[in-house]
Parts: sequence; C-alpha cells; structure tokens
Amino acid sequence: MAVATMTRLLDTSTTLGALTQTPIGTYGYAFELADQVHTVTALWTHNAAFSASATYQLQVDSPGTSGSVVVIDAMGNASTASYLNGALTVNSHRDADLRAIGERCGANAIAAHT
Repeated sequence: MAVATMTRLLDTSTTLGALTQTPIGTYGYAFELADQVHTVTALWTHNAAFSASATYQLQVDSPGTSGSVVVIDAMGNASTASYLNGALTVNSHRDADLRAIGERCGANAIAAHT
C-alpha cells in the first residue's frame, strides 16, 4: 500500500535529493511536484528487526514561521499537522510507516533537503 500511495503522490515529480541530516535508521527523500510550487518529503525508518522508530524535526518553512502541512501515512490517509518555527516534528515508527509531508516550496524549504 505504501508503494501505491507514494507512486500516486510522486507521479510527474522531480527529485530534490536525499535528506542528509536524519537520525540513524531514518531515511528521507524530497521531491518537487509538477506545479513547481509544492514539495513532498517521504520519510521512513528501518532496522534489522523492523521495529525502528524516530522523532525528527523536518524544516518545512523559514525559521520563525508557523503554519500547517498535509501528512499522508502509508495507507494514503491525509491529515493536517501544525509546525512551529518553520519545523514539523515527525514521529516515524516501523519500516512500513512511510510518511509523505506536503509543504510549501521556497528557498528555505529546498535548502533543507540538500
């Protein structure tokens, strides 16, 4: 289900690259959507026992800003999450718990993914 969800979300997107400052066992990739206004960040955790979990601060906007983003779980369920000071706290659990975070695409958001 996670692969189908990500395929639907990322169709016609362009990769911005891997997130490089994630906790051990946490992985992420950022994509710019075809509208060239929005980005999607896919985050997941993994370890040999398939029991990984991590809390991660994902920079989604400029420091000092607050707002909301859409979070989509591995089953395709969307919810809204608030961020403060430009960062969203993401709790990822289990290998299959893939998260997609849709965010505004600006210079600071893109820089956070390089």
